[in-house]
Amino acid sequence: MTKINRLTIHGFKSFAHKTDIPFNNEFNCILGPNGSGKSNIGDAICFVLGRISAKSMRAEKASNLIFNGGKSKKPGNAGIVEMAFCNENKIFPFEDKEVVIGRTITKTGSSIYKINGKKKTRSEIMDLMAHARINPDGYNIILQGDITRFVTMSSLERRKIIEGISDVAIYDEKKHKADLELNKVEEKLNSAAIILKERKTYLKELKKDRDQALQFKEVKDNIDSHKATYLHLQIQEKETTHAKHLEEVQKHENKLKEAEERVQELREQINVHKEEISAINSEIEQKGEKEQVKVHKEIEDLKVSVTRDKTRMSTLKDEINKIKLRKDQFKQELKDLELKTSGFTKKQQEMESAIDRKQRELKQLEEKIAEFRKKNKIESSQELDQEIDDKDKLIDTKQEEVQQIRQRQQELLRDKDKIEYQLETLDERMNKVKEVASEHKEQIKELQQLKTNFKNATLRLNTCLDQDSGFTSQLANARRNLQDVQEKHANLNAKAMNIQAGIASNNAVRAILDNKRMFKGVYGTVAELGQVNKKYAQALETAAGSRMSFIIVDNDNTAADCIKYLKSNKFGSASFIPLNKIKYQEIEAGDNSLLKESGVHDFAINLISYKLEFKKAFQSVFGKTLIVEDINTARSVGVGRIKMTTLDGSAIEASGVMRGGFIAKKSSGGFQERDSLDALEKVEHEMAELESILTNIQNKRGVNEEEISALRKHKAEMEGNIITLEKTLHLNTDDLDASKDLKNELKNQLSKVDDELREVQKNISNTNRDLAELKSKKNMLRSEVSALRNPRLLAQMSAFEDSRQGLREDILRLESDLKNGVVQVDQMLAPEKLKILEIMKQHEKEEEQFINEISSLDTAIKKKDSELNQKEKASQEFYAKYKALFNKRETLSNNINKADNMVESFRDKARTSERELNLISLKNAEVKAKLAGLQEEFDRYKEAPLLKNKDIDELRKEVARFEVILSQMSAVNMKALEIYEKVETEYNNLVEKRESLLTEKTDVMTLMNEIETKKKDHFMKTFEQANENFTKIFATLFNKGKAFLQLDNPTKPFDDGLSIKVKLSGNRFMDLKSLSGGEKTLTALSFIFAIQEYQPASFYILDEIDAALDKHNAERLAKLIRNYSNGAQYITISHNDAVIAEADTLFGVSMKEGVSKVTSLEI
Repeated sequence: MTKINRLTIHGFKSFAHKTDIPFNNEFNCILGPNGSGKSNIGDAICFVLGRISAKSMRAEKASNLIFNGGKSKKPGNAGIVEMAFCNENKIFPFEDKEVVIGRTITKTGSSIYKINGKKKTRSEIMDLMAHARINPDGYNIILQGDITRFVTMSSLERRKIIEGISDVAIYDEKKHKADLELNKVEEKLNSAAIILKERKTYLKELKKDRDQALQFKEVKDNIDSHKATYLHLQIQEKETTHAKHLEEVQKHENKLKEAEERVQELREQINVHKEEISAINSEIEQKGEKEQVKVHKEIEDLKVSVTRDKTRMSTLKDEINKIKLRKDQFKQELKDLELKTSGFTKKQQEMESAIDRKQRELKQLEEKIAEFRKKNKIESSQELDQEIDDKDKLIDTKQEEVQQIRQRQQELLRDKDKIEYQLETLDERMNKVKEVASEHKEQIKELQQLKTNFKNATLRLNTCLDQDSGFTSQLANARRNLQDVQEKHANLNAKAMNIQAGIASNNAVRAILDNKRMFKGVYGTVAELGQVNKKYAQALETAAGSRMSFIIVDNDNTAADCIKYLKSNKFGSASFIPLNKIKYQEIEAGDNSLLKESGVHDFAINLISYKLEFKKAFQSVFGKTLIVEDINTARSVGVGRIKMTTLDGSAIEASGVMRGGFIAKKSSGGFQERDSLDALEKVEHEMAELESILTNIQNKRGVNEEEISALRKHKAEMEGNIITLEKTLHLNTDDLDASKDLKNELKNQLSKVDDELREVQKNISNTNRDLAELKSKKNMLRSEVSALRNPRLLAQMSAFEDSRQGLREDILRLESDLKNGVVQVDQMLAPEKLKILEIMKQHEKEEEQFINEISSLDTAIKKKDSELNQKEKASQEFYAKYKALFNKRETLSNNINKADNMVESFRDKARTSERELNLISLKNAEVKAKLAGLQEEFDRYKEAPLLKNKDIDELRKEVARFEVILSQMSAVNMKALEIYEKVETEYNNLVEKRESLLTEKTDVMTLMNEIETKKKDHFMKTFEQANENFTKIFATLFNKGKAFLQLDNPTKPFDDGLSIKVKLSGNRFMDLKSLSGGEKTLTALSFIFAIQEYQPASFYILDEIDAALDKHNAERLAKLIRNYSNGAQYITISHNDAVIAEADTLFGVSMKEGVSKVTSLEI
């Protein structure tokens, strides 16, 4: 670690004269009135360290950093700043004890850098600073007004600061090297793959293989042709069936329509008759006697009731009919599922058989290959093969180069055509716009404004869409974190509820606790009212024994009432501890001496927490029981001396009785564990915080989505207006962009494209010449290899290899299809079948209910008909008196009943037609599905010619015969149809080489994973230490509240940022923006000193960081800097008395006539 010895300023800002500032190694303070030039010293330090931005040093441009002459002085010609660093510890790679870096700024704005008086570049200066871990933009340099930057900066910037001090860069470098190595391996793999592919294609034709391949092709074509014809005939048959079904559907639909129309006519007649009956009833009521009217009304009510019941019966029959329709539909679906399942079972057997057959063929072929190699003693010429490999690699490289160059040539030609077209039409477009502008100036202006607004809206929309993507990621992360916390809460809550479950196992205890309101003095069980540390839970539960379920009550009266209640209701028995009568053993002074024994923890009564009012009860439960480490400790203390229990649950009574062994951990009924309750409370707090964060993000996202919607709407409106205006003015979209500047720019572009085209054509010619030479040399090498080998044997061997590879690929494909089919049956067809059966069961239940209801209605109707007959007899006399009216009403009633019966009859017919229609529709749907499947299968053979005068059975037999012939053909080499002389190379050696490269690639990727893991672990250790320092320092600077650092993505810390969580009062964490200036300053200082404590910087420049602090907090800051100044050099700029008082060296800055001067004082 180095320190700043001195700073020399000359002609920089307000320092007109050469000024030396010798800094102390610990606490330096620069003071002076406002405007005296104090902060210019901090700017000078940043300047000499190589900072580029003039605005960051409070200047509009670099030349403004030079002294401007003040009020009466002559302006400077250059600004010079030098800084001397201590190099006694050889931090810098120089033998000098002091290293001086300098920077000069000229009036032109250019800079001159020096190290120990020698000119250097800025990059050399930066490399030297990096060697000493000095960064001109580092967190240790805080200029005026920048202190809150550490609070307001983005979370990513904050995370990069922690990343910087954790030195993970070494892992990045290792990963970069591993990446390079991986790229090399992948390049080699690609080259090997290309070579393998090329070697497989070089085969020499053999007449036997060619004839076999032709025969294979002929058979395959015959199969395709027969299958196509077979499918075509099936399609025709299904189409005919489909047409018949459509006719039947139309027929039944017409019947339904006729029935519905007839029902509607009958209902209209019924309504007319009812109105006439109502008029007759009114007339009878006016002329008849009151009692008879009442009887008649009852008769009418009965008729209405009967009609209503009949209507309900009709509705129920409709529902039963619908259920039957649905059941028919489901039965058809079950049938389809069964067909699919059985079809797959058959297909599965065929695939398994095919796999078995292919595996046997593969085994036989491998035996043939081995025998062929052994019989013909196939060998290779290694040196020639290697030379051919090298030539192949070069040829592939050259071919890729040619391909890339030609691609670039095509791109350039397209660009040239485009530019030439634009130039040809540019003058025309310019004249067109000029003519339109002269006549429609306002509209042109409006169009330009609309286009500008449209562009701005598009940019804003893109920003909002990016924000929406960010909100989506944040929501996913927040929900994932909330889900994790909720799982923890559920586990802890379940653990806490186990006590209640244990209590519930005792009926008597449960009865008392469930009825606490009846007994005011009941507090709860011993287990409920006591909390223990997890470490002592087993020991204390053993010590309490069955007394854990004893119920604590206020007095003996309450206990007596509870016992009577249990007895009278036969709930069982329970034990009670009345606080007014209970007696207990006191711990005597002599007993305390046992606590000094090794392995003794404490008396049980001291290891359990409870309310003070229950002290007597717990003392009666535990008495003088002592908790010890283990059974050996108990023996050391003395068996029979005092009652003891061990941590693992063994018990030693005062009488000398010893009890223990294996004790299974209880799942319920024990004491509440304090640490579990604390953890539960903490998790509930985390849940509340996460839910708050989730709500906040959702609200922000909602606002953002509203803005996106509004922008899209506004953008669409503007786009419509633009198109309308352009059409009105007869302009194209890009006409307004036409100008002379654009024309010149296009000409320059055209010239550049022509130059590049000439260069590309030259490169193509040169590369083709090199490629021709390589191919010529390669052919010569092939001729030499051919002379050494038998081409017939090589071609036969290659044919064997191709057949073997084809068989392997077929086996893999069949196994994959078989696995997919099993998954489809298990995960799709079987659950669907169960679902349909469940629905049908429910329908059957509903149908049964409807049938029962119909039976009940039928009985009720008969009963009401009987009552109606009696009522009608009673009204016969009245009827005789008004016979004409009654006859008419009776006729109308009969007509209504007749019409109702006809309606029901038509509806029954409609139901029958509807059901038949549904069945036909189901059959038609099945036919359509099969037709679609046949059509899809036929598409695969649509190029094959169709055969004539063939029936389906004949075609099926022919296909089977050809497939048998095809299956008997083994090791068919289709490439033998190509007439080329090819050479087989050492294919197996290349495969081994590829496998070796794959292994090497795996090793490199494993290394990269290891590097990434170590990088994360190292970063997390640094983060945890920095967080611990931050929390501690924050607590020092604030009287109350707490704060901590939080990774936005703990699982992937490098993918996200680092947030600061601050809580000053209450339970909610505050938004950092809502903090006051002083609070932001103190929070930022906590962060800076947390980093300083983990990895101190060489020095700290702090310019008026205490500006927002009150006197009390300024004193705290001063003391904090004083404490840390032992480990680093501090240069502060301040007005604050507390900071000034703590400093070792003071530098007073004053200004006269625009020139700053410095006076130093050591304290």
